[in-house]
Amino acid sequence: MKAISLLQPWASLCVHTDENGKALKQIETRSWNTKHRGDLLIHASMGKKHLKDSVSNMYEFMNNSVYGEFMSGTLPFGAIIGKVNLVDTFPTNDQFLMDSDGIFMTDKNGTATNNWSFTEQELAFGDYSPNRFGWLLSYPILFKEPIPCKGQLSIWNVPNELLEAVNHQIQIATS
Repeated sequence: MKAISLLQPWASLCVHTDENGKALKQIETRSWNTKHRGDLLIHASMGKKHLKDSVSNMYEFMNNSVYGEFMSGTLPFGAIIGKVNLVDTFPTNDQFLMDSDGIFMTDKNGTATNNWSFTEQELAFGDYSPNRFGWLLSYPILFKEPIPCKGQLSIWNVPNELLEAVNHQIQIATS
């Protein structure tokens, strides 16, 4: 199984869901692209930034229950915390169009290129500066128990000795 290490709170935002079952962060932005598609485990790295500074632009987008959890400093670190499906990627050089239905990617001519809409919340949770890539994530699963694990750079293979624990957490979360 493949995994990616993300800093907190972004790792948790990718696997925590809103009242509609959608991840709080459905697009992960990276400085590099990937050909990988499909299941991707989310690992919360050990790297720590001061949470208040890291998410200051996110405050208005979080409701009180989510805000408390993400700002309390109790987020897991150094563990696999969930799973998503990496659907597709796109270059952030594309233009964005805002209308009453949301924010959409457009081509050079200003024509919407897909059916993915970007909320203001989503734009606040990522770095959409030029020459980056957005990774479209779906089907977030939050593990009941984080699985301690050392992360790595890029997309990496989960050690075989952790696969049973990962599969167990997936089964618990989806049953």
